[in-house]
Amino acid sequence: MSVSFFVAKRYLWARKSHHLVQLISRISLASIAVCTAALFIVLSVFNGLQAYIGSRFNTFHADIEITARKGKTFPFTDAQRLRIAQTAGVEYVSGVCCDLAVLTCEDRQFIARLKGVETDYYRMKRLDTTLYAGRFVLESGDCPLAVIGSGVERRLRCGISEYLSNHLSVYYPKRSQRWSAAQPMQGLNSARLTPIGGFATRTEYDESYVFVPLSFMQELTAHEGEVTSVEIRLAPRFPAQKAIAELQKQWGPDFVLKDLYQQEAEMYKVMRSEKWAIFAILSFILLIASFNMIGMMALLVLDKKKDMGIFYAMGAETSLIRKIFIQEGLLITGIGACTGVLIGSLCCALQQHFQLIRFGEGLAYPVEVHGSDILGIFAVALLLTLPAMTVPVVRISERLFKNIRHE
Repeated sequence: MSVSFFVAKRYLWARKSHHLVQLISRISLASIAVCTAALFIVLSVFNGLQAYIGSRFNTFHADIEITARKGKTFPFTDAQRLRIAQTAGVEYVSGVCCDLAVLTCEDRQFIARLKGVETDYYRMKRLDTTLYAGRFVLESGDCPLAVIGSGVERRLRCGISEYLSNHLSVYYPKRSQRWSAAQPMQGLNSARLTPIGGFATRTEYDESYVFVPLSFMQELTAHEGEVTSVEIRLAPRFPAQKAIAELQKQWGPDFVLKDLYQQEAEMYKVMRSEKWAIFAILSFILLIASFNMIGMMALLVLDKKKDMGIFYAMGAETSLIRKIFIQEGLLITGIGACTGVLIGSLCCALQQHFQLIRFGEGLAYPVEVHGSDILGIFAVALLLTLPAMTVPVVRISERLFKNIRHE
C-alpha cells in the first residue's frame, strides 16, 4: 500500500476538524450514490423493455427473411426451396405472399394485411402458442381458412369458428384491369375466408395481420408461383450471420437477407437512441452533482493545511501531497458509485422477484442487468468527478505551498 493511499484512507474515515467539511463530504458521497443508482436502474429498465419487446416481435418474425432488392415479388421454385432446406442450420422454409386487401363482415370494412403462408407455418415460431381462440389451420378441403389478429377481429366484430356463418369477404384490385367508377366491382378480385383462429402477440401486428393460405393469396393477387419473401427458421443457437453468408452466395446481390433484428431495425434504433439519451441526461445530472466535489475538495485541503505543512517539513514532495487528496476524492467517488450500483441492484432484484411496479394490463416493468452498463457507469462517474477533484486541489495547494515556504 502506497503512502499516499494509506493517508488518503485515514483522512476519509477520520473526523474532520470542521463539521461543515464532514457534512459536505457525506453530501458528495450521497449525491454520487443516488445518481449512479438512478443510472443503473434506468439502464436496466431499458434493457428489460428492449428484451421484452424484442421477444414479442421475434415471435412474429422469422430468423431470416429473403426479399428482392427490386420489385415486389419474385419466383420461388421447389428447387430453390430444397437448396435452402439443405443449407446448414436451416430447419424450416416457407414462401410468403403478403399484401393489403379489404376485408368485410356484414356492413363492416377493414383494410388488413393478408399474409399468405404455408399450411404448416405455425412451425416457424410456434405461432399456435399465441392463439387465444380457435386453431392455427389454414385449409380444410377446398375451403380457405384464416387466422386473424385480435385487433382485426375487434374491428370487424366477426366470430371465430368453422361452424358459424361468419365468412369474411376479401377484395383485391385486379392487376390487368383499371378501376372504373361506373363499375367498381369489375376491377376487383373477390374471395371468401372463414376465420378459424385468433392470435395475440401484444404487438402492432395484432391490429392488421391475417394469416391465409399461400395458394389463396397467390390466386387473389394473380402472382402464381411468386412470393414477396421467403422466411427461414434456424436451429436453436445456430449463428444467423453464418447462415445468411451462405444463403447470400446462393441468391446473389439481387436479394436482401435480414436477420431478426434487421427486420425491425428502425424500432431497435429508436430504443437504443432513447436509452442513450436518458443516459446522457442522467450523466449531466451526475456532472452537476460532481460540483459538490469542488467545494468539498477545496475545504478538505484548507482543513488539512497544518498536515500539509508537516508533510512538507518531513521532505514530502508537492506531488505526493496532491496525490493524497486526489486519491481521497477517488475513494469518495468509488464508494459512492459502488453504493449506487448496490442500491440499483437491490431495486432491480426486488422488481424481478416481487414485480412491484406495473404498467398496462397488469404487466410488470421488466428489468435486465448488463455488465457493460456497470462498467459504463463507473467510467462516467470517474470521468465526470476527476476534473472536479483535481482542479481545486492543484489550485489551492499551490497557494498554500507558497505560504508554507514563506513561513
